[in-house]
Amino acid sequence: MKWLNDFPPLAVKALAYCDNILYASTISDANPAPVLKSSDNGVTWTQIWDGPGGTNGYLSLMVFDSIVIVGT
Repeated sequence: MKWLNDFPPLAVKALAYCDNILYASTISDANPAPVLKSSDNGVTWTQIWDGPGGTNGYLSLMVFDSIVIVGT
């Protein structure tokens, strides 16, 4: 997957799909851990949030009507 090269070292903790957009919450060895989105089914990813995810990163993710909610 291309995002592994674009955003190392990340692990995906949760995925959500809404309105043909795939969202991924992540955990990283380095803070902050980003929240990513892809409009091409994961071929390319765009970082949409890079706030502090705490020591466990973003563990949950919900998307409703283009509103993204992440939990640590």
